[in-house]
Amino acid sequence: MKARILVIDDDAVACEFLQEVLLRDGYDVSAFTSALDALKQDLSKYDLLMSDIRMPDMDGLQFLSEVQKTWPHLPVILMTAYGSLETTMEGIRLGAWDYISKPFSPEDCRIIVKKVLEVRELRERRQNGPPEAHEEARLIGSSATMVEFYKQIARVADSAASVLIEGESGTGKELTARSLHFMSSRRQKPFVVVHCGAIPDNLLESELFGYEDYRNVNCAAKQVPAFHAGW
Repeated sequence: MKARILVIDDDAVACEFLQEVLLRDGYDVSAFTSALDALKQDLSKYDLLMSDIRMPDMDGLQFLSEVQKTWPHLPVILMTAYGSLETTMEGIRLGAWDYISKPFSPEDCRIIVKKVLEVRELRERRQNGPPEAHEEARLIGSSATMVEFYKQIARVADSAASVLIEGESGTGKELTARSLHFMSSRRQKPFVVVHCGAIPDNLLESELFGYEDYRNVNCAAKQVPAFHAGW
């Protein structure tokens, strides 16, 4: 299903530019040149909002504040050619998911839209996905730091590369690993947890890589390796 995106910018040319870029990428795109007109719509039908900041009648920060009151989980990307630390901090405080500075290239637009939609999908899967065994605990939080963290998870979740997660005890390493697994195309396969510190040194190799004992020719003992259990 196509992601639905709403663009709000008082510059009609900018609206047309964004519509053309996003339509080419297969998104369903609508546009308004007034934030007040946009707020008259049922915004819950959209997956992403992109709003300019400097607009007459109602600016992008005011629009974001109103969106948060009714649709707090709807991601909003703010666009501006007049970025400042104060504006950025206020946008983050109000719940903006990301910023993009004007002028920007079509590729910059594609990248930021794709990443925000990936993060949104990750959140929805965590909230609405089928219950899984031993999956009660979830990553939570919607601060700018956590949104950036979710974006990092979305970037690597479906990669074939190995991922090393570091951190002190209690910082959420296993939760992060579970989120990576749940976001990946391997989500239907087992998530195998191995506590290496609890396994004696002489058994660690067989636990991870398995073994077959053929000393009894009638019944070979077999240990399924942990690495294979998750495949």
